[in-house]
Amino acid sequence: MITVLAFLFVIGLVVVIHELGHYLIARREGIAVEVFSVGFGPEIIARTAKDGTRWRLSAIPLGGYVRFAGEMVASPDEPAQQSEQVSSDPHAGQRFSDKSVRARAAVVIAGPLANVLLTVVLLAGLYMTGSHPMPLAVIDEVLEGSPAAEAGLRSGDRVVRIDGHEISVFVELARAVRTSEGRPLVFEVVRDDQPQDVLVTPMESSDGYWQIGITATHGAVPPLRAIWGATQETYGILAATFAALSDMIVAERSAGELLGPVGIAQVSGAVAQQGFSHLIWLAAVISINLAFINILPIPMLDGGHLVFYLVEALRGRPVSPKWQEYASRLGVAMLVLLLVFVTFNDLSRWLMP
Repeated sequence: MITVLAFLFVIGLVVVIHELGHYLIARREGIAVEVFSVGFGPEIIARTAKDGTRWRLSAIPLGGYVRFAGEMVASPDEPAQQSEQVSSDPHAGQRFSDKSVRARAAVVIAGPLANVLLTVVLLAGLYMTGSHPMPLAVIDEVLEGSPAAEAGLRSGDRVVRIDGHEISVFVELARAVRTSEGRPLVFEVVRDDQPQDVLVTPMESSDGYWQIGITATHGAVPPLRAIWGATQETYGILAATFAALSDMIVAERSAGELLGPVGIAQVSGAVAQQGFSHLIWLAAVISINLAFINILPIPMLDGGHLVFYLVEALRGRPVSPKWQEYASRLGVAMLVLLLVFVTFNDLSRWLMP
């Protein structure tokens, strides 16, 4: 039950915010919205608002969509159909297809941007409440006689770079020390709002780990520092995701690491048992990954639509409905194959750990 509830909370949160981004910008651009759906498939609960939007909770909680009046690719449930309201035309001038390339592109990009914003907000909230599972790279205590003490590091120092590499959270600092093999490291720290460099030589502990003798600050972080730390961490997760995908493409990492719905559910359940703050952190990570995936130039995803709009802007006319339909079907096939592949990965890890 914990696993199911945690999964629904995480997926529901990131999907609703993503689709809400599309919805809000569409309404700002004067586009009529026919359906706002959380999940795919048959309706479970639905209500039609005064503006004609049908808000629905659907049976398959693996995503969601917003369907606009006059949208050629209506929804994942109806990939090649055009909105019925185009023919009856009750929304003249409010159809998605009536709007400029700029307006349509703004609506599409709003979904991923909403997920980026959600990630920053969630992480900043964790920092401000002092409940982040991985705190900022701010030194709390310097152990007496340790390499850090001998080098001159102090409590309150904020580490921003090590050997020129940006550091945002304490786990990145610990990783840099742990993999140093005892090599001297140049710590760039901010102390009393002034940057300075400190040369620190890690020491090997009795259990074989390299360390410098510091602990992290787990307390509440001031709002501005929390927002900055959250922004840096969001960028770091995004960069790590891109690097991992690049490594998979060139076969330096196994695609078996990809998680599907079953894997995300398992992780959600495990993380939820560690505490609500851990679950919020997981939601932030999934949110920024959803933004990254959606911006990829794959038909049916936001990035695929943006490619169409770029072609339209360059040609001066939209891509023909026939080619949009072909691309839509290709996108559906690619997403189904990906879903089958990651689900197979999940079940393999579950049944054969």
